[in-house]
Amino acid sequence: MLLAPAPEAIRGLLESALREIELPVEPGAIVVERPKNPAHGHYASNVALVEAKRSGRSPREIADRVADRIVRTGAARVDVAGPGFLNFTLPAETYHRLLARLLADPAAFLRSHAPGRDAAGRARRVLVEFVSANPTGPLNVVSARAAAVGDTLARALEAAGFEASREFYVNDHGNQADLLGASVAAFLEARAAGLERPESLPEEGYGGAYVGELAAEVATLLPAVAREDGAGPDDAEIDALYAAGSDLFARAERRARERGAPLSVSRRALLLLLREFALERILAGQRDDLAAFGVRFDRWFRESELHRKGAPSATLGALRERGHVYDADGATWFRTTALGDDQDRVLAKTGGVPTYFLADIAYHNDKLARGYDTAIDLWGPDHHGHVPRMRWASEALGAPSGWLEVLIVQQVNLLRDGAVVKMSKRRGEFVTLRDLIEEVGADVSRWFFLMRRCESHLDFDLDLARKQSDENPVYYVQYAHARIAGLFLHARETGAPAAAPAADAAHLAPLVEPEAIELMRVLQEAPAVVSAAALEREPHRLTVYLTEVATAFHGFYHRHQIVVPGDARVTGARLALCRATQAVIREGLGLLGVSAPDRM
Repeated sequence: MLLAPAPEAIRGLLESALREIELPVEPGAIVVERPKNPAHGHYASNVALVEAKRSGRSPREIADRVADRIVRTGAARVDVAGPGFLNFTLPAETYHRLLARLLADPAAFLRSHAPGRDAAGRARRVLVEFVSANPTGPLNVVSARAAAVGDTLARALEAAGFEASREFYVNDHGNQADLLGASVAAFLEARAAGLERPESLPEEGYGGAYVGELAAEVATLLPAVAREDGAGPDDAEIDALYAAGSDLFARAERRARERGAPLSVSRRALLLLLREFALERILAGQRDDLAAFGVRFDRWFRESELHRKGAPSATLGALRERGHVYDADGATWFRTTALGDDQDRVLAKTGGVPTYFLADIAYHNDKLARGYDTAIDLWGPDHHGHVPRMRWASEALGAPSGWLEVLIVQQVNLLRDGAVVKMSKRRGEFVTLRDLIEEVGADVSRWFFLMRRCESHLDFDLDLARKQSDENPVYYVQYAHARIAGLFLHARETGAPAAAPAADAAHLAPLVEPEAIELMRVLQEAPAVVSAAALEREPHRLTVYLTEVATAFHGFYHRHQIVVPGDARVTGARLALCRATQAVIREGLGLLGVSAPDRM
């Protein structure tokens, strides 16, 4: 009798049988999958054909001998089809035992595959860095997709036994942050001149409505700033606060309020104040939006931290010591052509100014120093070319091969009435995460972002997302959970038995109908699905799986009466199956960060 989930157990049976006929295979090399035609059984394997090519023996002979050995164990009926395909049909009792395990502790059952733990039981440490949007504006829908994917991947990793940490890298150093401060200054000056918008902005500056809102807030908080041509008397204190990274704008605003006099600062110091104010406000907004989206981070790592502690310079020195760096044409170069690149890359410009590439290498070197077994980054679609260079750099600093994994999160097209939505009604420039939550909700947004592989372009149909019918995929799954809650309510009201979990396989013996067998078969695959979602870095597998669970349940529900008057035995078994289904849906939705309502 199989006690492990069926695909895993069947692989074990096949490995044993192949060893008996002197055809040992590598663990995990055997493929067990569902046949396309249900008439061919519950599971199938082509291992006999694969081993025939490897060994030179007849595939049919291998299949017959393997089938004979497995049938003798009593674990399954095995049919040999065609040139040597093996089709497995499991007895109902096998599914009853597996269902009893699930009912005993659904959360533990889903997490029963623990590939994230080593032989000693230690959880492997994984750092998942995702979103990491520039703090120069609200989060857009591509960042929202990365948030859903990264957070769900981290949840799946934890369920698979890994110790997963979530990190957001804040690019608060460099030209883009400077441009943000200069853009706020332009709006502030336009406001002082009675204009709604500045007549001109810094080249590549930010002109969105949110920048004007920031300028209006600055005017309220810090109305008195005297700008000077040279250095102002308050410049030294502002420089000191900035160097310490200590609430620069808040302290400056408090100083001006306490002494009742305007700050006297240079243009440079004013831009520094506005830069820090805008960054902090935008970061606060990003945090709020992500929290509303059900996403949390263990750390918001600031690029400015790296520069304050000299990490780019130290990283450059380490690369130089290892022979990966040379100087030419007034710059410092990384010898990436020796590692497979088409050209060497600049690490420091004239005067020793570090490039973004060097800062990024320093950041990943910091991750490595923190002892993570694996680093997983989620990047936007315009970063493909940067992937191999960052891997080379990490390995040049001592990271094991494969330590850095990068997932590319592709673009999202929002569709309304079949056409791409280009404008946000609220902000007038782009659709933000907050816009999306307000329009369709966090549950629907997360599900839709997770319906496809993150490397695939995604069309997000807003009209479908708003529908409350089984056409909407998240509604379809949530409704299965709510329908089961309704069944339990009906059972209590009618005094039906087995409202409590049934964990004894004997109580489940009436579950022999094809639809019940199919539903149990789908449910017992939950641990393998969770494990695969983590190991393959494919959280979309969870939405596919939960849809399959809901489909199997709805099929069972529509063909069989759950609460059967006068038949306590059948009613109890069917309610137990419903309870197990509800538990798997609830746990699965939890991994997706989606709610499991009892009423809809």
